[in-house]
Amino acid sequence: MRYKFYSNGKLYFSDSPRDDKGEKIGEFYKVIFSSKNPEVSRVYLDNKITDKTLILKAGFSEDDINSID
Repeated sequence: MRYKFYSNGKLYFSDSPRDDKGEKIGEFYKVIFSSKNPEVSRVYLDNKITDKTLILKAGFSEDDINSID
């Protein structure tokens, strides 16, 4: 599974070997990453984020959110 997230305004892409048994395209989930090396990260598929304010605070734009709806 491939996912993206922001750290300090920079966009990162990462892969997870997890088999989530279904596509999660267009959904937002909690991602934890190293403060020293943001390329070291983990996505938590059991922690879906639906609060638009939190998604915007994470670095995504209105366009990112609207392109999913």
